[in-house]
Amino acid sequence: MDTKVTLETSATVTPAISLHHDSPGESIEMTVLNQSQNGETQSELPKSIAGVEDDPAAVRREMIAMASVCWTQFMAGWNDGTLGPLIPTIQQHFNIGFITVSMLFVSACAGYVTGAVAVIHLTDKFGFGRVLIAGSLCQIVAYTILSAAPPFPVMCATLVINGIGMSFQNAQTGGMVVSLTRNPGTKMGLLHAGYGAGACVSPLISTQFTQIPRWSFYFLASLGLAISNTIFQSLVFGFRTLPEILASFGIPEVVHTADATRTSKYRQILSLRIIYVLAFFALLYVGTEVTIGGWIVTFLIENRGGGTSAGYVSSGFFAGLMLGRLVLIWVNQKIGERRAVYLYSCIIIGLEFVIWFTPSLILNAVAVSFVGLLLVFKFKLGCGFWCPQAMIQSVLSDSHETDWRLLTGAISLIASSGMSGSAIFPFITGVMAQKRGVQVLQPLIVGLLGMIVITWALIPRIGKKGD
Repeated sequence: MDTKVTLETSATVTPAISLHHDSPGESIEMTVLNQSQNGETQSELPKSIAGVEDDPAAVRREMIAMASVCWTQFMAGWNDGTLGPLIPTIQQHFNIGFITVSMLFVSACAGYVTGAVAVIHLTDKFGFGRVLIAGSLCQIVAYTILSAAPPFPVMCATLVINGIGMSFQNAQTGGMVVSLTRNPGTKMGLLHAGYGAGACVSPLISTQFTQIPRWSFYFLASLGLAISNTIFQSLVFGFRTLPEILASFGIPEVVHTADATRTSKYRQILSLRIIYVLAFFALLYVGTEVTIGGWIVTFLIENRGGGTSAGYVSSGFFAGLMLGRLVLIWVNQKIGERRAVYLYSCIIIGLEFVIWFTPSLILNAVAVSFVGLLLVFKFKLGCGFWCPQAMIQSVLSDSHETDWRLLTGAISLIASSGMSGSAIFPFITGVMAQKRGVQVLQPLIVGLLGMIVITWALIPRIGKKGD
């Protein structure tokens, strides 16, 4: 039974997070006014909204939906973990250099940014389910074409289609999970773990295909997974809107009586300063992650004497990303999430120096895996949908009334900035590698990590003092 709750414009709702200065010259601190016992931030809404029916059937439907979106994120990770091991083979097959092969990253980014800009309007017009399924269909089309090893320009154009599909799905799945009220932090962790699992498994498979003439048949495996993803999405979500889906979970729909459309949604989102800080952080983080995952195999082959089996190192990197989402939770809670980012950044920079100056292939491979283990924490807080949700909720308001319909768009724009980084920095690496060799990878990564630390310091605090 669907439940609707109407918020009048005149009603005053205490925001869950407040912004204030402790003293002149100090950074802005975001103080959580209402927290659950497990430390997760909750919006301080009326009980009729914050409370969620614990109907067993509703809980079961929510868990099935979570399984579906985790599989979608597995596909996202599978897609992102693919290129690294394949780059040397693609270069050899098409007889192209570093700059040309870097256009694969640019093409994927162009598609993702295009989808991120369009997803706000398309979701309003067609609804959650249709846009989500359209995204998975884009992947089916892309993998079908890629499996035939088309000419390189066609491959680039196909990655644009694939990027659009990934953008649609990431925006919808992220927007759904942040709207859940039962253990949202745990479920967001599961979502990110699904991504890490896909990114860990795909290099293992793609590396096997680099050793046979028909390397492009790897995309037939991707095609099979994409078809299963579309089937799951169709069965679980159908063509329903997000409010209809949330209502089936026992989460009431919030109906805004204020004129939320009087200002362009794009304009409302872009008027928030925090969006720009988070977007730049995402640009740096995702650029760093994709640059490492995309070029580390080539670096090990060219500079450390590794063979085609060096592709397994990429799998180790993404395995670290997956495990970090799980094994570092206790450490993060003990030392504080904000301090943890600074600590992990220093360790990662040290590991990059080990890779830079140590010629041992085995030691480099181990160091890369630990870089992935520690780098993941930044994604969860800074570039994913967890921390931005709390920050954006504190400012996406009209007369103290949060417009939840802007959340998906804000997440999508931050993610599109991250995808821009996934094209810019790998492309810069390719240009520099063409002139000076792929050994430029490590100094570039160290520079990016330094910029990440500086940008993290500019992000307002959220949570307890000391975090």
